[in-house]
Amino acid sequence: MEGESGLVVPQLDERGLLPPGLHTVTMGQVEEMFGQFKRTSRRPELFKKLQQFLSEVKDAGFATEVRIDGSFVMGTIEEPRDIDVVLVMKPGWDLGNEEIRPFEYNLLSNKRTKKVYGIDVFSVLGENADDPDEMSAYFAQVNPEWVKHYNWPAGLKKGILRVAV
Repeated sequence: MEGESGLVVPQLDERGLLPPGLHTVTMGQVEEMFGQFKRTSRRPELFKKLQQFLSEVKDAGFATEVRIDGSFVMGTIEEPRDIDVVLVMKPGWDLGNEEIRPFEYNLLSNKRTKKVYGIDVFSVLGENADDPDEMSAYFAQVNPEWVKHYNWPAGLKKGILRVAV
């Protein structure tokens, strides 16, 4: 599927998973693929919260991109519980900075983002942080819960979406 931006989102496989890899998309493409009503309004509700979260992250100015993962980007799952998000922070940004503002902290606090947005947030911080692609490789693994539930092969990998902020 190609959007107005020219970015192409690969087709989901027979399991409803993105092919392995990091796929750069627009928020419109995320909405079209994963933010639409299925059996319930859960997906559109989560998508709206994701938009709010990304708007606040953009206003904060500390991240360069977000990587969207979890059952939200699995077409098979009709009612995802939440969205997993990896924030890739700007070089030089430091969580240990004593001058972190409360609204910035609130966007990085997994407890708060889970409660307010339905998002599990993980961060790759600063220039000396682990390679974001390593973290993506970890998140590319299909949750063992879904592997067992659908009787899929162990070690199954899926794709992750990348959106610039």
